[in-house]
Amino acid sequence: MALKFKKIKVDKKVNYGFLDKQQKPVKFKNRIGLGQVHQNRIICLSRPTRKRFFAGFDGSITNQKGITLTVNVADCFPIYLYDAKNKTVGLLHSGWRGTVRNISGRAIAMMVKQFSSKAKNIRACIGPGIRSCHFEIKKDVINKFKKYPDAIIKKADGLFVDLPNIIKTQLTKTGVALKNIQDCKECTFCDAKKYFSFRRDKHGKPKTMLAYISLVA
Repeated sequence: MALKFKKIKVDKKVNYGFLDKQQKPVKFKNRIGLGQVHQNRIICLSRPTRKRFFAGFDGSITNQKGITLTVNVADCFPIYLYDAKNKTVGLLHSGWRGTVRNISGRAIAMMVKQFSSKAKNIRACIGPGIRSCHFEIKKDVINKFKKYPDAIIKKADGLFVDLPNIIKTQLTKTGVALKNIQDCKECTFCDAKKYFSFRRDKHGKPKTMLAYISLVA
């Protein structure tokens, strides 16, 4: 587990990680996989299940111990959610489409509704993804981000968007305290030795990395 957040500490209650291109693959006994269709649908796992894959979803939340939530990423952001007081976790796959569809806010609302979590108690951590230094958009897409003018960066060579900025805004609007949000600030496009990047690695079959989180059984 190379990725570490101060807001979520690995202990006897929760385990999480990020397997970049330098990490060896890990086998999980009860791994939950998602179809990841760049939408904002989130599966709620409130009871034990034998099903291990859910098509059509980009996020999952659970209060069940021993279930490992996972998402595959290669520029899109993994967002880790943890409510230590209410013993619930969540993991989201947030690309630009999922971000403009507010998958983060939707996940917090679901944790509040389904598990009686309080937004102020939820800790949110943003993993590696493509940053504003390289996330360039075309003019035909800019309207998708009109709600977030502060996240649009105009440069001489084009238009760029700060997705983590939007994610943080969405989280705080749901009641998550800014002090409980942490961003690793690492760019998948910039660090070719450590990360795969869909935009950078255009040739050949795209490769991805794995984010995971679970409540320890």
